[in-house]
Amino acid sequence: MLTPGIGVLHPEINAELIDSTGKTTPYTILKGNFYSGTIEGDATQEVDASELDGVWMAHIHTPGEFYAVEPLRLYDNRAHHRTMIVYRERDIKTGNETQKEPFCQEVFFDKPSKISTNNFNSGNTPARKHSAFLGRKSKNMHLYAESKDAPPGNEQLENDHFKSRFRYKRKSSNNKNHSKKAQDCDILAVVNYKMYKGIGTKNPSIIVQTLVHVYKLVDRVFRKTYFGWYAKTGYGILLRGVRIYTNYTALPGHFNSAGMSNDLLPILAAMTNDITFTRYCVAHMTVQDASGGTLGLAATAAASGRGWYNGICARLRSDSSRNVGVSNVQDSDGEILLMTVSTG
Repeated sequence: MLTPGIGVLHPEINAELIDSTGKTTPYTILKGNFYSGTIEGDATQEVDASELDGVWMAHIHTPGEFYAVEPLRLYDNRAHHRTMIVYRERDIKTGNETQKEPFCQEVFFDKPSKISTNNFNSGNTPARKHSAFLGRKSKNMHLYAESKDAPPGNEQLENDHFKSRFRYKRKSSNNKNHSKKAQDCDILAVVNYKMYKGIGTKNPSIIVQTLVHVYKLVDRVFRKTYFGWYAKTGYGILLRGVRIYTNYTALPGHFNSAGMSNDLLPILAAMTNDITFTRYCVAHMTVQDASGGTLGLAATAAASGRGWYNGICARLRSDSSRNVGVSNVQDSDGEILLMTVSTG
């Protein structure tokens, strides 16, 4: 049985379209088009669904399998808008395990002139690889405290760090998805122009529908992840803002400019120049570029837990935003990846 609401949407979510000059136009997200529920008689089998122009998208989670029902147009622009693709997680095969480039990388912005990276390659199934970038990787790559036993002297710093960027869900009698009192991380989703005109076919509704389903997948991983001695488990994400670039940005060097490199590292570095990203726990951009095998790149905090100026919920700096990440939905062969393989 499906009921309105998908849980990952912030009650006060703000979406906007941005043109080449930086002018913004508000965009209204139709929350009533998103649904969640369970298979009748079995609460362990959960469904996240949405409807757009009479076409449904659904992700079904069971204890032993994940099923997806998605419009084929997301992956093949020649497909009729009512043609669907149905697949299971175990059906997906990728060549990522043998490719030379890492699936994801973490970045440390130590100084403006010094950027160091670490590789992250996984042999997990694609759905879990997708989630590793924003979710599972957080435990492996020490985005938060390294272990249950925090190093002496870090307690106040990490307490302040978490409290400054996490939000409590509001208790609402009208929406059961926001009735549980738990802390969540506010996400700003950014989409570049190539993604908007590619998968999005210049239709903001398609972009928003895709983003909501992807971040719901990430939210499910977050809630099962141990985030260290302070956060522990049960934390999720809320989609707080959406920025969709409807044209190339005229400003040279901007992460959405026509002359920007297709490589993810220069894009990520350019994102740090937008100081407005510090209003959120994470600013995560989705791009569509045939730029190599690395599909995810993010700034991460130091393993020591001190000097929290990089990564998820990074402490505010006056000169840059370092709570940034970027994902690519297109592999080096130009193929669009399934939603469960890379963030959209």
